[in-house]
Amino acid sequence: MPRRSQGSSRHDPIPSVTDTPSASLAAFDAKAEAWEEYLASPLGRLRIELSLDYLNEHLDSLPGDLRVLDAGGGTGSYAIPLAKRGYRVCLLDFSSRMLAIAREKIERLDASLVERIELRQASVREIGGLFQPQDFDLILCHTLLEYVPDPLDLIRVLAGVLKPGGLISLLLTNPYADTVRCALVKQDLRQAYSALGGSVSSADLFGLSRRISPMKLVDQTMAEIGIKALARYGVRTLADYLPSERLADAGFFSQLLELETAIGRLHPYKLIARYTQVVGMRT
Repeated sequence: MPRRSQGSSRHDPIPSVTDTPSASLAAFDAKAEAWEEYLASPLGRLRIELSLDYLNEHLDSLPGDLRVLDAGGGTGSYAIPLAKRGYRVCLLDFSSRMLAIAREKIERLDASLVERIELRQASVREIGGLFQPQDFDLILCHTLLEYVPDPLDLIRVLAGVLKPGGLISLLLTNPYADTVRCALVKQDLRQAYSALGGSVSSADLFGLSRRISPMKLVDQTMAEIGIKALARYGVRTLADYLPSERLADAGFFSQLLELETAIGRLHPYKLIARYTQVVGMRT
């Protein structure tokens, strides 16, 4: 495992020795600032606030001083609020630019979190070699599975470093939402028709294709490796179809957040949410 030099601080990214340049790495580096801007937008804030709210429902079952892995954690949108709760967070990402933004944000927003957030630059392929078995109490893997060659294998790898009784939160692009979005937002009916039952979804911001993992296979994989699904939520069921000027209104946003928080728990509404969040426990 790479070691820190004596002059490096705890939140300096630890470079990976095995990653090689790739189209996806170049895309994430190039669009890191744009990603951070998206996270600050109403849609980005809803994505973060809703998924954290749903996750918080399950955190009381865990010990207070949690060790957390934020796999593919980008610019720290989850690592920072979790560290503020007192958890020790390892933010793992293979984009040096994403991690640089995370470091700048930590120092700007709350420098006291430096000792609670470790930034590590590495591919998720390396997780099994970077950490000890059962090293973490909580693992987040949010909108990452879509970008790896074998998402089901990554779930197995993540389970290997999760403690028994520990929680895992998966946030996945929901294929059912693609047809609705193409029709209502893009008004592209041909693309909407093509999205029916598709195995690939486009990521407009990064210009990459995302692999769609059927929830049936995700559920099957989790069951095989001893992860019990505790709950499933829909994240952003309505917001993507509302006018941007309304989302920018603080009062409207507050009401929408309340409605989205409720509707994301309910069948059948959550079936067409932009993202599906699954919270599971390792038995």
